[in-house]
Amino acid sequence: MNNRGRTGSRWTRKKEAFVQAYLECGNGAEAARRAGYSVRAAKKVASELLRHDPLVADAVEEGRKALQERNEITVDSMIRQFDEDRHFAVETQNATAAVRASELKAKLTGLLVDRRDVRMAAGFKVIIEGLDAEGDRGPFIDG
Repeated sequence: MNNRGRTGSRWTRKKEAFVQAYLECGNGAEAARRAGYSVRAAKKVASELLRHDPLVADAVEEGRKALQERNEITVDSMIRQFDEDRHFAVETQNATAAVRASELKAKLTGLLVDRRDVRMAAGFKVIIEGLDAEGDRGPFIDG
C-alpha cells in the first residue's frame, strides 16, 4: 500500500490496527479504542479517520470487498437467503420473522429506505422518520 494519501496522511501501525478492528466490530469508536487511541478521543478519532483519511477509507473498502469475496456475499446471495428465511418463517408461522425478511430484502434492493430528518422549528426539535419515500411514519416532536 502507498505510504502517503492525497492529504499527506501517513499509513501507521495504529491506522492498520484501527482498520482491522473496524472490519471486525463495525464500530468506529470501539475500533479506535482497540487500536490504542485514547478512550476519551475514540469517537472523534474514528470519525476523522473514516471521513477524512483516504488511506483508511481505501483500506476499509478493500477489507470489505475481500470479506465479501471470501464469504461469497453478493446482493443475489443475500436475496436468496432472505427468500429462504421468509419461506422458513411462513412454514413455522412466525409472522414477525417473515415480515422482517421481506423488509430486509426490500432495503437491500433499494425499495425501502430508512430515513431520519431532524429539523428545528419554533424552538422544538422535529424528527421526521420514515420507511420509504412516501413517509409512512409521521413527524415526532421532541421539546
